[in-house]
Amino acid sequence: MAILNENVLGELNVWLNMLIDAEGADLHIKSNSTIHARVNNDIIILSNEVVNHETIKAIVMDLTAKEYEKFYETKEFDGSYTLNGAHRFRVNISMHIGGYAIAFRLIHSYIKSLEELNLPSPLHKLSHLR
Repeated sequence: MAILNENVLGELNVWLNMLIDAEGADLHIKSNSTIHARVNNDIIILSNEVVNHETIKAIVMDLTAKEYEKFYETKEFDGSYTLNGAHRFRVNISMHIGGYAIAFRLIHSYIKSLEELNLPSPLHKLSHLR
């Protein structure tokens, strides 16, 4: 993957760290829109900052790297991004009339237990069946 302009990389990493701090699952960035996140199954405004078209285009070009031409033809891209070597994200990029939309899904480094998932107790018994 190519290296983003340091300013754009810094902005992206700030937004991803805000998502992690909010214990969110998804980060949604769209051209000329505020930054949204899925936190506790609700979509919230994570930052009132409006992402301009040039900034999101720079992010898209870096994330798609050598596959940008294919992305431009298909209008869809699926890939990954690693933040500081510690946090991994699944990335989906799409094009729409107003520009680009990017969704980052945080991939946890461990599988949560049934207790951490707050699942009902009958599922605990079910998980032990052969």
